[in-house]
Formats: sequence, C-alpha cells, structure tokens
Amino acid sequence: MLVNEQSERVDLAAQCFFNGLLKEFHGWKVDEQQQFVSIDLPDSGVELQLSYEHLSSCGPHKFIFPIRYLDGKSRGSLSFERALSLIINESEIVGELSDSARDLFKDRVIQSAANTANGVTERFDDLPHLYNQKLNFIEAEQALLVGHSMHPAPKSRSEFSGADIRYAPESGESFGLHWFAVHKTAWQGEIYGGEIDAAIASIIEDLKLDLKLDLRLIPSDYQLLPMHPWQVKVLKERDDIAHLFASDLILDLGVHGDGWRATTSLRAIYHPDCRFMLKYSLSVKLTNSVRHLSVKEVRRGMLLEKILDADKGLELQQRYPNMTIMREPGFVALQNGEGEAIEESLFAFRVNSFWKQPERESLVLASLTQADPMGGNSALANMVLNRANERKESTSIASQQWFQGYLEQVLEPLVTARSDYGVIFLAHQQNIVVDIQDRLPVGLFYRDCQGTGFTCAAQACFPEQLREVEPENFMSREIVDPFISYYLIFNSSFSVISALASAGLVDESVLLNQLRLFMGHLKQKGYKDSGFVDYLLSSETLIFKGNFFVYLSNINENSIEDPSEIYQTIPNPLYVKSDTKALIKRLPDNSLIGFSQSNAINIETPETSCEVSLTELDGLRVVQPSELSANFLRLSYLQMLSLIEHVMFAKEVKGVSISLSHWELLCFVKPPEWICVDDNALFIGVSQFEQNPDLWLLSPLSPNLASPECFIKNDEVTHPLRPNHPQGVFFRRFSYELGLEFSLRLIDPQADLELLHQWMNQPRVAEFWELDKPKEELLEYLQTTLALKHQFPVIGMFNGNAFGYFEYYWAKEDRLGPYYEADDYDRGVHLLIGNENYLGTQYWKVWGNYFIQYVFLADSRTKHLVGEPRIDNKNIIKLWQHFALEKVKEFHFPHKHAALVMGMRERFFEKMLRHYRGKK
Repeated sequence: MLVNEQSERVDLAAQCFFNGLLKEFHGWKVDEQQQFVSIDLPDSGVELQLSYEHLSSCGPHKFIFPIRYLDGKSRGSLSFERALSLIINESEIVGELSDSARDLFKDRVIQSAANTANGVTERFDDLPHLYNQKLNFIEAEQALLVGHSMHPAPKSRSEFSGADIRYAPESGESFGLHWFAVHKTAWQGEIYGGEIDAAIASIIEDLKLDLKLDLRLIPSDYQLLPMHPWQVKVLKERDDIAHLFASDLILDLGVHGDGWRATTSLRAIYHPDCRFMLKYSLSVKLTNSVRHLSVKEVRRGMLLEKILDADKGLELQQRYPNMTIMREPGFVALQNGEGEAIEESLFAFRVNSFWKQPERESLVLASLTQADPMGGNSALANMVLNRANERKESTSIASQQWFQGYLEQVLEPLVTARSDYGVIFLAHQQNIVVDIQDRLPVGLFYRDCQGTGFTCAAQACFPEQLREVEPENFMSREIVDPFISYYLIFNSSFSVISALASAGLVDESVLLNQLRLFMGHLKQKGYKDSGFVDYLLSSETLIFKGNFFVYLSNINENSIEDPSEIYQTIPNPLYVKSDTKALIKRLPDNSLIGFSQSNAINIETPETSCEVSLTELDGLRVVQPSELSANFLRLSYLQMLSLIEHVMFAKEVKGVSISLSHWELLCFVKPPEWICVDDNALFIGVSQFEQNPDLWLLSPLSPNLASPECFIKNDEVTHPLRPNHPQGVFFRRFSYELGLEFSLRLIDPQADLELLHQWMNQPRVAEFWELDKPKEELLEYLQTTLALKHQFPVIGMFNGNAFGYFEYYWAKEDRLGPYYEADDYDRGVHLLIGNENYLGTQYWKVWGNYFIQYVFLADSRTKHLVGEPRIDNKNIIKLWQHFALEKVKEFHFPHKHAALVMGMRERFFEKMLRHYRGKK
C-alpha cells in the first residue's frame, strides 16, 4: 500500500497521478455536496472516490487520501497501487494498449511513487526548514521532493538504482566529478567570446582542485574534462568511446573533489564556489523525455549570447534590469574518428548567477508551489501567510501582493521578450527562479537556453545575429502563442494560483481576475506584436501538454516531429466575453484597477466590481453608484482616487462632485481632509486634485512636515537636512492623452550605463551635456552624481521604455545657488531626451507636466522650480516657457553662459488647469 507513512491523508505521488489523469480524462464528476470526485470504471464495476480539500479551476487539485471505492453495495478504501491497476485496465481510459505497455506504465508509476516516498523519508527531518524557513538557491533546488504536479510518474528514473539517488536533487547529497584527460583529436568544444580551454581551467582554479597526480605528467596535447560520474558508466559501454580508451586517447583520472549538487533538472549541477554550473547529457528518462543534449541545442545557448549582447538585447535587459538570463555560452563533447560529437557525452556551461553569493534567496518556482508531504501548506503559501501575519494584513491582500510581484518581475519581462523582440522563452516552473526580498518577488532568473526560439520579429531586431535566415529554432508567431501559454501560464502561473488558493489564503477567482487585468495592462503597452496577449484574453480555450497519455504511450517527447500532437485543450479561465474595451491602471501599491464605459463606468478590481453613473452639472461631473450587488466589496482610498481621476480626465471637466453618502457606499475609507465639503457633497477641482501626491507618488521624499526643521552647514551654505534619495520607481502616472504610463525611477549606474553611453554620444546631446566620454568615465560620473546628497539622477519612462535622463537637485547647495537668492526648498532639474521616438510635441507636453509636477508633490514647501540651460539651447528654454518658467536673467557659469529660468508652484498648476480646459 503506497500511502505516505507520515500522514494517511497525504499521498504526493497519487496526487500527481490523479491531477494528470483528471486534466486529460473527462469521465469524472463531482458529487452534489461537492465533497469528492468520482471516477466510474465500468470494466471493473467500481467507482473510485477522491475526497478533496481544494478543487482548482486552473491548476492542480489538492486531494485527501486514502482513495475510496464503491463496488455495488460494498464500500471501502484501497491503496494507490490497487487503484492504479483498476485504472490501467479500464478501456475507456487507456484504449487499445498492449499488456506490455500497461505493465511498463504501471511499473514506472509505482517506481515513481516509491522514489517519492523514499525521498520524503530521507529528508523528513529537513521538512520544517524546506517548507517554513528561508532557503537559498541550492536548498530550494534540492527541496523538489515531488516533481511535476500533474504528471503520473514525476519521479520515475528507470535507469537509476540504489546509490544512484545521490545524483538526484531530492537526496540533498553532493558528489565529485569524474575527470578525463582527452587527446585533442578526441574532443571538441566552443565558448562564446573566449577560449574553451580557459573556461575549463577556470573551473579547476575555482575549485582549487587536487587531482592527486602530477598534472605535468599529462601530455600537452591532452585536455582535462569534467564528466558526470553517473554518465561515465554509460559512456564506457559505447563502442566508439571504448575505442578511444583502448587507443589511449582518453585517460581516466577518476572521481575527484566534492560539493557538486544536482538542481531540479537532475542533469544540471551546481557548486557554490564555481563560476559555472554544468549541464550534462544523461541517459535517464525523466517525465516524457530522455535527458540527452544535442549539438543544435547547445548552439542555441551560444546564439542567445549573441542576441543578448546586441543593441536590442541590451535594450531588453535595460528595460528589465531584474531579469537575468542564466547564460549557456559554450559546450564540450567527446568526438568519434569522423570528428562528430558524441551527444551522450555533451555538457554545456551555464553561468552560475549565484557564484560568490550562495546565500541569496533565489528560489525555483516548482519547489515553492509543490505540495507538503505532511499535508500542510506549500512553501509559497507559508511565505505569504508569514508576510500577512507580520504586517497584520489579510491573507487575500498578501496573496495579491505576492502574485503582483510575480506578474511584474517574472511574467512581464518574458511576455515583452516575445512581443517586442521575438525571443521566446518557454518558461515552465522548473526554469523560473524567483529572486525574493522581504518575502516578495523582486526579480527573475530564467534558465534553459535550449528552450528558446525566435519569431520573425527577432529577425527584424537582430538582423546581424540571425543573418535574415530562419534559425533552427524558428517558431511561427501564428502557432507559438498556445505553446507559450502552456509553459508560462498553465504550468507556472496557474500553479502559483492553485498553491495560494488551496491553502485557503485567497479565492482562485481573485487571482484569475488579477491575471486577466494584468494582461489587459500589458496590452496597453502597444507591443509590436500583441499576438500572445490577444490569445490569452480572447481565446476561449488554452492548450496543455497531455503528460498522462504521453507517458502512458511511452512517447519520447524530444523525438516527436510534431509537438502539437501531444497537447489538448481546456476552457480558458481568463476569457470573458465583453463588448467594451477596458482601461487598466496601476495604483501606487502596484495593484490594478480597470474601467470600461458605455452609459456608465464599470469598475473592476481583482476582488470586486461595481458601476457608477455620471451626470453633468455646471461643468462638474457628478458621480453616484448604480445598483450595488449584495456581495460588493467597497473600494479602497487609492481605488477611489483612481476612479475620480478617470472621471476627471477621461473627459476633461473642471471638477468632480460626489455626495458624502455615495462616497461611503463606494469607499470604506472616509474622505480625506484635502477634499472640499459643502452641504454634504464633496467637490474636487482639477488643480486641487493635481496637487495631492497620494495617487502618483510611490516613494514620498519629504520628512514629516510637522516635525521641526533641521538645518546643517555645508561649504558655507546653511540648508535644510535633505531626505534620502527615493529607491526604484518613485513616481508613476497614467496619461489619458497618450494612453501611456509615465514613470520615474532612480538610476542604476551599472545597469543603465550602456543606455546612457549611447544617449550621451548622440551629437545633439553631446553638444550641450559634453559627456560623450568612454564608459569608464561616464560610469564614474553617474556614481558620483548618485552619491551626492543634494542631487539625484533618474530615468524617465513611458510604459517601462526609457526615454529621458533627469537630474533633480536642491538649488541652494547646488552650483546654481550662489547666482541668485535661493529659497531653502527651491528645486532644479537638468534633462535630456535620449530616445528620439519621444521628441514629438505630443510627448513633451505630457512628460514635461509630470516631471515638474513631481517636484511640487515631493515636498509641499517647494515654491520654485529653477533651471540653468545654456543660453543658446533655445529648445530647452522654449520648453521651460511652455510650463510657466520665465527667464529671470543671464549669467556666466565657469563652463557656460547660462539663462536662469524660474517657475512658481501656483503658476505651474494654473498652467496645468488651462491645459486641461483647453483640451475639452
């Protein structure tokens, strides 16, 4: 009886098996009381019943064991092994399958179950740490005790036996490498941008390897090669490699060293002290494929290196500096007498992104979402629950915050790579490593360069690298999107949703709504090819890989000609039929809100939806709720502000009005004091609304304005103590004029260097900035500027695309201060627009308003904005004048003849008000 000994309610192997079966076989139903799933097996005259704790509409279910049965009038429980025998003898499920095929399938499933149970037993003492404590990269890799959550035999390894388990990640064990000395005629290898022998030498250097022999005795025309110790046994059985040994073209040096550990993929191994991970061909069948590398696959890694180093590749990485592709720049293989690579001996170099930082909390998604062998929560659910408890937040809010971080840090960069650059990353949850800080996703490490491809858009972005010829891994944009959806949405995102919902932290519908809103938000980015986003939002079905029946049929997934043959369809849980187009906005807490409009405004958040009607009265738009449903959850303060913004700027008016009673019906927070109240009605004017920072300022700069001011003296100038620089994105606002999201973020000198170097070397920029210098000097300039207390450099973005560089400064202690009578809180700014696509009038009238608005929102004591453009920079002076900054005087800086321009807070907001009225 294969029931987990730790808890009779939990059987991880059986849960994976039935999750795979129920996704592909539809002959099951849920009882009227919604307590169990029943599977009718007429050939045996038995009905199987599976109780469940959570039945997912998108991802894996959470069952309660043991399995029960109904046989005529008798009832009882049965083991997984007995239920398996009944299922594989049911013709409606397995069809015309031979007896030998049935026996093979059954043996592999039983072996997988035994391996799972053994792994849990061996790691039993580690379970509290693996599921409840902070992990590092390799701990999370070796925490994958379950494997694929919707596969009938995720831990089947028919070629492994006995002590071989040490080479599996769930063992938690380490091992040494088997070293060969190979004659130059018996091996081949390449590495992008370097020498292959130098790469191998670096491994030896990193490990300070003692091979216990005198390396001087190895002939100079032999190369040391590290081999996987398990695979060596397989290689020695090949006739061509045996010939190499017999001819002394390979010298066997044996196993040396220790500390290498298997990652979740089994064939990729990691050592904390080595700059490379190594990814081997292994003659082991895992899930649906034998884990062999091929030459074409390892060359995909080298091609991707060229792509990432191209201008457009650098642009992608600059847009998403928290996304790291774990590069695979080269490979090594033994070769036969004809000079052909022996693919079973292949290994690829993978850059170890955690070298010299082994304790970094970067966790593979598959381990985060897997079920707990003791019946508790997943590691992900525990992480979210702990965060909720620490912050005294609801588990639903904490779940949405984690999922939003996942959407922005993991899903968005992968969608953008496909949609703007034609680069396909087939990212299932074992290839996604999530960087974690403060129990939230803050970055992505993507691995498996072999699982990449390119659409025709890539040929336009990377003509030199692809040479206008379809690469071997070319994927037609018309057919690739369903496959991306399987990996990135079905396998990864739905597993996150199910892991959180099955723990009772949040309702699945909330996170599905959040995912749908986020995809709508991405659609607004205006991707060059929005096919993938359109597919997810408009397709009534999604495809998923038929893992159960692929494994039942003993198909090697890597060898089939048409991969589409092994996929099936399910209803798309994201699909909602609608005749109105929604506008999706992000709030300062990164949550999402959607607005669609016909006769009324429909409001949607992940948790609720409602409708408000509008009437016009003396130039005001009067807001009142339409009929509210009984289960309507009221809006938060930020959501209410976003509604007011939408009412105000979707169709420009002089203001918005709402009665106090209607506010209370719509919002669970009382109106703020800054909103005017008259006769039990609220009135919000445009200028008044523009001067409130709550909706747009993500990172307030000012200290508590009610506290006493603190002054310091610096370089003979007495000035207020300045706040620390804001971190990351600190200002964000949606432009109704452009349909784009404007934002400002603090510069990252290293990540932004390539972009700034390109901008500074444009002749029109170099003429005035005079920073067309080598990268080393520019980096020093950026680092120095960032270190200044009175000044900080930022990047301006539209929809996440960098377009400009600004330097905000406090004028009193700046070089400008001595040239006029500076107030304590005067602010100044230097600016340049580097992306020429955003030089048009329609853009600068928007970003000009917003980047100036930030100055006055950041500190209410700031009354003046100043600038000191070179006197011959007429375009900048004209721009300043448009935003109510007037030329005060001309003066001589040591390095230029400049104009002092100055604008007042009141005049700026009056100008903004006239701007909106002029657009009515």
